[in-house]
Amino acid sequence: MKRFQYGLPIEDEPRKDRPCNLNKNRQRKWKDYAENRVGSNQRKLAAKFKVSRSYIRRNLEKLGLGYYKRRRAPKYTSQQLEQIPGKCQKLRRKITDPEIFIIMDNEKYFSFSGDNMPSNAGFWSADKEHVSPEVNFKSKQTFAPKILVRLAISSKGISAPYLGTAKDSAANGDIYIKQCLQKLLTFIYEHHQDD
Repeated sequence: MKRFQYGLPIEDEPRKDRPCNLNKNRQRKWKDYAENRVGSNQRKLAAKFKVSRSYIRRNLEKLGLGYYKRRRAPKYTSQQLEQIPGKCQKLRRKITDPEIFIIMDNEKYFSFSGDNMPSNAGFWSADKEHVSPEVNFKSKQTFAPKILVRLAISSKGISAPYLGTAKDSAANGDIYIKQCLQKLLTFIYEHHQDD
């Protein structure tokens, strides 16, 4: 109210952070240890420089570094890398023909437990020692029952999905030939009969 009476702006203005007590040499050393290195985490850096993990995190953010998860990528041998350009050119020559359509047919499994969902990864508790085993442990069955969803897709549409249960590690040839293949053939006859 006094700020309003004196004609000062009511909104809070941006405030300066507490000045960093790290000198430039130490900042550069931290950045060299953390930046673009696999296995360099806050716990290891805190133990190495004898400071807390929160102090490491704050200062790494001030240095403009962010933590990112590694993405999955296929690992190719040198022989495969040599074959890729030739195979890509061959594929491009075939695909650029307007008479040719590509139909992709694939499957996905969904478990009943839901343990692989990020929201089910942890739990809150006041006493971790006296928690029921169902909550404390994430048990994994070798061949857990799961739902199999399989469908085909092309530039002309999507096939009717096949929904079934899979008790083994993957669907076998009998399931594919007797149940999934019929839906694929129906999709081909419906959308790609003259292609």
